[in-house]
This record gives sequence, C-alpha cells and structure tokens, in this order.
Amino acid sequence: MRSISLFIVCVVLLFGGGAPAFSQVSDAQVEQMLIAACDGDDVASCKKLSAYYFGQVDKTAPADSDEQFAIRKKSAEAMAKSCDAGDKEACFEAGNMYVNGRGPYESRMTAVKFHEKACKLEHGRACSSLAVSNPKSREGQIALLRRGCFYDPQYGCMRLGDAYLQALGIERDLERAFGLYAGACKAGSKAACNMVASNERRLVEKLDKPDSEPKEWPYQCWVDRRAASCHFYAKYLEELIFEKDVDFANGPMEIENYTQLSCFFGFVQDCMKVARMDSFLLSDDHDKTRKYFAQLACDLDQQAGCELLEKLQKS
Repeated sequence: MRSISLFIVCVVLLFGGGAPAFSQVSDAQVEQMLIAACDGDDVASCKKLSAYYFGQVDKTAPADSDEQFAIRKKSAEAMAKSCDAGDKEACFEAGNMYVNGRGPYESRMTAVKFHEKACKLEHGRACSSLAVSNPKSREGQIALLRRGCFYDPQYGCMRLGDAYLQALGIERDLERAFGLYAGACKAGSKAACNMVASNERRLVEKLDKPDSEPKEWPYQCWVDRRAASCHFYAKYLEELIFEKDVDFANGPMEIENYTQLSCFFGFVQDCMKVARMDSFLLSDDHDKTRKYFAQLACDLDQQAGCELLEKLQKS
C-alpha cells in the first residue's frame, strides 16, 4: 500500500505540480511511471503515454523502418488502451491515428473499428466520420449524420446540413439545411455561421474580392466556407489556364469544383454558371450535373434557372 501511495505522489508531482520534479527524472523513469499508471487503467496516463511515444517519432526517418514502426505501434496501443477503458475521445483519436499517419500503418478498417466504438459511446464527430468512411447504406449514412448532430451540434449538425444542401443520400431540403447550419452556428461553428450569412445574401449581384492572396483562397473556401474565396479562386484558375496557358493539374475539374462550392456556399449566380458550363469543364454525367444546378438555381427563385431547367429536360 505504501509503494502505491508513493507512486501516486510521484505522478502528482510529475504531472501536476510539474516542472521541478520533471527535471529530476530521466525519460526512462517517465516512461516506466506512465506505463505503470496506464497498466492500472488510468486513462489520462495512457493518453500521456501515447503522446510520449509519438514525441519520440523521427519525422525525417522512413516511417516503415523497424524502429519507427515500433514507436508508432506503442503510441497507438497506449491510445487504444484508453479506448478500451471507455474513453470516447481516445477511441476517436485511436481511429484517426490509422488514417492521419500517426499510427504504425494506414488502415481504414482499423479506423472504422475505433470510430464505431466512439460513436456507440456518443462521440458526435466519430458518428459523422463514419457516415463518410463506412456508410452501410444511404439510410445508415443519414442515421449516422443525425446521431452526429445530436451528440455534437457544432460539428455534426454542420455535416447533416451539408447532406440536405447537396442532396448527399437524401432529398435536398434547403430550409432544413439552413436550419441545421443555424443550430451549428449557435453551438460555435464559424463555418456554419458563414453558411447562415451566405443564405441571407444569396441573391446579391456580386461578391467582393478577398483581401488575401490567391494561395489562401482554397483554405478559406473549404474551411471557412466563404463563397467569395471559392468564386474568385475558380476565376483565378480560369485566368491561369485559359489566358496565361499555365499547365495546372486537373484544372477544368478544379474550376468546376470551386464554382460548385461557391454555389453551395451562397452565390446563386455560380449555380447558373455550372448549369451552363461547357462539357469539358464538367464531370462525366454532364446532363445530370447541369440539371441539378439549374434546379438549385430555380429553387432559389432564379427565373433563368427555371427556364434553363425546362430547356434541359426537353433536350
């Protein structure tokens, strides 16, 4: 009993009162103390042990070398032990390690296994991730997105709103989509707030060009969901490819993608632009894509979109 008490005191000094005690122990002692605490089912110590091992990874060395593999394996096993103890955040992080390069190898199946456990423990982001990585069916995908929204309104309701906006496995419902964005916005999602704001200015005649550099626009488009950044990055690519003859990998596809995102994130004129795009700028199913975006423009009270949709349906 005395040895256990002394060990607890050491851990408190090491990780609570911290810096002075830390300077007096070696890395080997730190590792052994964390291992002992983790073996005693202390979830926090298992997480710290995982971080401790990952801190030893040499990012300049080949990831598949025996030494680096062993270190990453120890890090993943420590995080998995926290998951086994019922820590939902650890389950989510353990799954992420097998898809973000922190684990010993990449394995979508292993990631799915941990994310399924995290979702059962009511981790919202894990449920939302499963909807994309391992949907059993369209119905199952939407069910997972709904669970994600319930457990984590900030992230999960944003993802469910995307599904309703872009008709991802469910009938498009703009009113419900923006209602979900409003809920995610209230929960603290900046991107969702941007979507709510974009809906309020959806029929503006023009967008103001961002003050930032073009290289920053893709991030602002995808992460912050700024329609202006999507719109002007598509125009920037058009200028590079068609006016300056710059060789840009997958250029036409990128132009289509960013124009579509500009439409989804609030600039209805770009919905019309996609509906009128030349075939070489569109994905394989040209007619379906044109009709989809003409329908979207029509639903947003654009008479030109309704007229184009009627024309496309007759052709």
